[in-house]
Amino acid sequence: MKRAVFVFPLLLALLVAALPAAAGLDGPRVPTPTALDLKPYAGRVVYVDFWASWCQPCRSSFPWLNELQKKYGERGLTVLMVNEDHDRKAAETFLAELGGDLQIIWDVGNKFALAYELQAMPSSFLIGRDGRLRTSHVGFDPKQTAAVEAEIEALLAEGAPDATAK
Repeated sequence: MKRAVFVFPLLLALLVAALPAAAGLDGPRVPTPTALDLKPYAGRVVYVDFWASWCQPCRSSFPWLNELQKKYGERGLTVLMVNEDHDRKAAETFLAELGGDLQIIWDVGNKFALAYELQAMPSSFLIGRDGRLRTSHVGFDPKQTAAVEAEIEALLAEGAPDATAK
């Protein structure tokens, strides 16, 4: 009986997440039932990156992600780093070594990882100013950073406030 109590909310969450697609709405949506609260970032481009201290590609991506936030933050980009460590001390040691000004979210119980259906570490999701999921990436390849930055640039240009408008 305990297993059914656990499975039912999970199935309900998956059903609710699938409703927009079933209704024929265009474009993928960011997972919502147990997903991150992105309301505080409305109107911004959000780069959600899932990482863990034991992940070597995550270690390689951190300096680049810090630079993204510095370079594009004033133009409307927010980089959110979602930690998937079970040992918070290991994650804190990782952060102390690499530093930076990125926003860290602790995914206690891996509910965000489940909602985003992670396949590997790191995994990232690029969300437009309109709140829609635009692209996702699995892993980190330094050779692909220019392409990802081009995606970010394009999304920052979409719906950006017009400096000439009064």
